[in-house]
Amino acid sequence: MKLTKYIEQPIETEFHLADDIFVKSGLFQNAGTVIPQHSHEYGHTSFIASGSVQVWCDDEYLGAFSAPQGIFIEKLKKHKFITLEDNTVILCIHNISRNGMVDVHDLHELTID
Repeated sequence: MKLTKYIEQPIETEFHLADDIFVKSGLFQNAGTVIPQHSHEYGHTSFIASGSVQVWCDDEYLGAFSAPQGIFIEKLKKHKFITLEDNTVILCIHNISRNGMVDVHDLHELTID
């Protein structure tokens, strides 16, 4: 599978907020898109709304997940995804009642040749 840099994806990103729940949705057009993530101060859910992905947390392979499926990401765990299907949609869901924002703890350093 040819890997695609995240910078070229997603083709759509939307943000939603209701009752202190923040949801970011992204539509990733190409299978093989590497989505480097980051860690957060608090746990959150990444929900595969369509398509499928492989998931790693702190370089530990968690497996392949297909829609519809939620994946709990523990606090302070760096996480990344690789899409396995075209037009995969991922929702990142955070409770922001603590301080009104999504706290990013640390970013991935990822390069693809």
